[in-house]
Parts: sequence; structure tokens; C-alpha cells
Amino acid sequence: MPNASFILSAGDQIQSRNKKANQTEALEYTGNEVEYAGYLSADALSSLPVATSLGNHDAVSGNYSYHFNNPNASSLGAMSSLGSGINGDYYYRYGNTLFIMLNTNNTNTAEHEALMKEAIAVNEDATWRVVTLHQDIYGSAEHSNEPAIAELRYKLVPIFEENNVDIVLTGHDHAYARTQILKGGKLSEGLSLMDEDKFDEIAEEEYKSGILSNDEEYLSYLSTIEDKDAVVNDLSVRGNNISNPDGILYITAGSSTGSKYYNNLARQQAYIANRWQEYAPTFSTINIDDVSLSISTYRTDTMEKIDETVTLVKSVKYGNLVEIIEDAEAKVEEKDNYTSSTWEAFEATLQNAQKIAEESNINEEIVTDAYGNLKAAIDQLVLRGDVSELENEIILAEKLVENAVIGTEEGQYPEEAKEGLLVAINTAKEACYSDNSSQAVIDEALTTLKTEIATFESKVIVKNSSTDTNNGNNDNYNNGSGNTNNGSSNNTSTPTKKPNTAVKTGDLSNVLVYSILSLAVVGLAALGLKKRKSIVK
Repeated sequence: MPNASFILSAGDQIQSRNKKANQTEALEYTGNEVEYAGYLSADALSSLPVATSLGNHDAVSGNYSYHFNNPNASSLGAMSSLGSGINGDYYYRYGNTLFIMLNTNNTNTAEHEALMKEAIAVNEDATWRVVTLHQDIYGSAEHSNEPAIAELRYKLVPIFEENNVDIVLTGHDHAYARTQILKGGKLSEGLSLMDEDKFDEIAEEEYKSGILSNDEEYLSYLSTIEDKDAVVNDLSVRGNNISNPDGILYITAGSSTGSKYYNNLARQQAYIANRWQEYAPTFSTINIDDVSLSISTYRTDTMEKIDETVTLVKSVKYGNLVEIIEDAEAKVEEKDNYTSSTWEAFEATLQNAQKIAEESNINEEIVTDAYGNLKAAIDQLVLRGDVSELENEIILAEKLVENAVIGTEEGQYPEEAKEGLLVAINTAKEACYSDNSSQAVIDEALTTLKTEIATFESKVIVKNSSTDTNNGNNDNYNNGSGNTNNGSSNNTSTPTKKPNTAVKTGDLSNVLVYSILSLAVVGLAALGLKKRKSIVK
């Protein structure tokens, strides 16, 4: 995924805010400046654009507007608490796609509708219409059932459907979720949303106790907002390709930094097709061409997909299939650049598309299917990693092992230290010399090996001068772990525990390196580990 055009964020670039600030204090608040600096610190962001949404943490600070120069910025959707026109909605077009960014911390949906109509009026020929907002109006984690979120949903959904939106991207809950194709979500006549305070009381008790409530009003409310009747079942689906769906796909992004997570709800809503929360940073890639829009979502620590690729397809003609086959055939000479598993899948899909293209009297459904599958196979090709640095580190580690003397004397190493490093070397070699190792795998192997080298070097036995008073018969020594041992006794030191080499909480730089690899839908937050609260009104 080296050809990213830009990053798209679903909000909460920062965590810190002053919710009780007056207008002057909010505009002057700089307590989150270090978080904005961290968010923008990656070298790649000096040349790669980022399109941000306003999260509930961004919205109540004037500091957001000092960092982002949004195109077609509007006073519609602005935060009145900050003054006229600050932190409002905006839109932009990239290729054949119109992106509309709504600040739904302002719950005046009439303003959002006006902005959408303005954007569409000057981009009527856009093939795709994508809306991004922060609050997960069709999510599946702790915020998603809140009455304020449900109220926002039922105000926005008719507007989205009237304006033929294809996909809605959200954040807020720091847990990935993908819906079915949905249409017509609404409250049944005569029903109302649950009182916010009573909902919070029951939901909070569920989270704390782990025991699901049997309160009748609460259960009736949850059933009401499941929107079972909004799930579109009459779809043309072949594989992961959905052709001309009469409805909208909603995606909730997980945390791309790993700095904050929320739990999935115990009761999965009927509108959810898939959800994922394994407390690892994630990002999504969006690949768009003339007739298809594909979304794939990955965890950053292993670069494994956490959900199947979903492709929305407009009407595909035979000529579109021929063009994408030609594009795919041009990649054949680059075979050695890609991991073996992704290349094998691509090659098989290409051969199938070529066979279909040679047939006579093929219908549009088969053409669409072949096109979507080949497009997905191209998008999922993964480049093999650069192993040069890892190879050098393996050589260094092997020299350390070769020159290390096992024993209990000063300058020597415990046997278990050598064994631990040998295991790390072999693991690194497997990654280094595999034809299926992506850059993420290589980077992980390199980090792990460097850690094991440092651990090994810390195990060298050194004299402990404060205890070297045993008549010269038994040398006391320190094995690098902080334990002093007597040379006449068995070495009972415990090797240093292997550290977790996954991306750490709050480590923005590592995550951004992965996030920028493709057009990424990211649900960013910064700091803290888990607590729920409602949206800012």
C-alpha cells in the first residue's frame, strides 16, 4: 500500500480538552498542543495530506482550527460555543469521489443537510458520495446505544438516503464495526428514545458488573434501535462484491494509535455484519476507481486483515473488465516484489478474469463479479519487506553468540542467555528469508531481535565490588539482572522477560507509519485507556 493519496481521520486527533471553558478560554486553550504535535510528528505528514473530522474532544477547543486548513470550510455545522464559523463542516473532491465531512458535535442537522446539498450541487457528476462524521451512529461498542447517538442517527439517516450517500465513515467508539447495507432506519411510530439518565445508570451497571440487565424498558429500547427492518436483504452479492446496493454501508473505525479502546457490547445489534475488538491498533484502506469502492481493514502489529474486503460496485461494462485485466497483466513482471501468498491469490484471480473475458455472451453480473474480484486481488498485493537492516542485525547477533563464553566468571554469560538469543536469531532468519514477509513482518522481527540482543548483553557477568570479600575463594558476581550470586552456588538467575514488541499505547509515530500506507480511515484518540461518556451537545 505505498501509493496513499491522503489520510482520512474520523476524529479525536487529541484527548485533552476543557469542557467547561467559556468562549474565550476555549479559543485560547493550549493544553492539548503537545498531543497535536504528536499527531502531526510523522515525517510522512510533511507531504501527505490528512483530512480530519472533528471529534467530541477536538470540537470544544479552538486549537483544532490552528492546525488544519480545511477546503470549502463552512460556517454550517460550526460550534457556536467557539464563535461564528469556527470548526464547521467542509467538503472536497478527489477524483470521482465527493467527501463530505460533518461536525456532528453540532447536532443541528438542518445545517448539515444544507452543507451536503451545497457540496452535491457543485459535484453532481461524482460517482461516489462518502460522508465522514465522528459519532458512530451505527456502531457496536459502548457509545453506540446511547440515546443521544440514536437520536443523531434518526435525524441524519433520512438526509443521507435522500442525497444518495454510498458510505458513511465514523469513529468515536474505538472499536471496529461494519454494518449490513441499511436503508430506512427509523423509530416506529409512537415510540420514543429512552431517558438518557436512566439509560446511563443501567448501562454503567452492566459494564461494571458484567451482568446483563433485564429491565423491561431498557430491553425494549435496545430492541427498538436495532433497526432490524433497515437491513437490506435484496442485494446482488457475488463473493464480497455488492452490486448497485440500494442502501448505505456504515463503517466505524477502531483506534489507530492503541491509546484508547472501548469494549464491544455484549448484545450485538441486528444491523451489524461484522465487528472486531482485540485491543490492537487498526486502520482501513479505501481503494476507488471508476466503478468500484473497496474497503479493507488491518491490524497494525501484524498487518493481517481483521475483516473481509468489501467492494461496492456500480454498473460494470465489458470494457471495464478488459482495462483492469490489462492493468493486472502489467504487474506480472513485478512478481518477485510481492509476498508469495498475495501473489498466488492475485495470479489465480487474474487467470479466472482472463478466462471470463474470452467467453462470448457473458452477462453483466459475471463481468461485475470478475471485475470486483480482480480489483480486490490487485489492492491486496503486499510488497515484500526490505531485509537489509535485519540481515545486518542477524550477523551482529551471530557474532555475539560466537564470541560469548558461557560460565560464571566475569565477562561470561549464563547458558540460558545464549539459548534465548539463538531462538531470536532463528526466528529472525525465518522472517528474513521467507518470500512471504511483508515490511511489517520484517520490522517486527528486527525490533524483536534488537530487544533480545540488548537483553543478552545485559546478562554479562560483572564483578560486584561491594561483596568481593570472601577470602578469594568464591567470586561474587552480578549477572546483569540485578541479582548477586555466589560463585560456589548454582546460577539461579531468571532471564529478563521478553518485552512486548507490539505497538505501545500512545506510540503515535509507529502507528502513523502504518496508517499512511494507504488512504486510511482512522478513529484516532490520544491518551487514557477506557471510559465511556456521551457526545458534546
